[in-house]
Amino acid sequence: MDRHMEQDDIILLLVSPDFLASDYCYEREMQRALARHETGTAVVIPVILRPCDWHHAPFGKLLATPTDGRPINQWADRDQAMLEVARAVRAAAAQLGSKESANAPKPAASVSVAPVANRRPPLKQLARGQTVLGPRPRRLPCRNLRLHCPLF
Repeated sequence: MDRHMEQDDIILLLVSPDFLASDYCYEREMQRALARHETGTAVVIPVILRPCDWHHAPFGKLLATPTDGRPINQWADRDQAMLEVARAVRAAAAQLGSKESANAPKPAASVSVAPVANRRPPLKQLARGQTVLGPRPRRLPCRNLRLHCPLF
């Protein structure tokens, strides 16, 4: 997991009371993710799963998803909430891709989803693949873009 935290371009913080209460997630993973976000080597996207007091956390200044930081489990249509999460990830990937293509011409590559541990499925399986990400994600103009999604 530490390797992914150091290499991946997009890091999703799956925010819940359990995440905030976990010393490892909150103090180790989140702090490293925010440090990389501040240096511009990664984009951190807080995904609010369940109601909790996250606004005063160190990542509270970041733009959370779904809209207005409303927890996914409070949406009447959770598919719509997950669609907003997918759009936020796609927007971040496109932004990273445009920065990379502006720096040097490179061949297009698909966004890769990095598994975070053997017992944790990649995002595609969590999102039930086709429902959230669509039938086939379009290729983004970026190279070796990786997504890290630590789960608690």
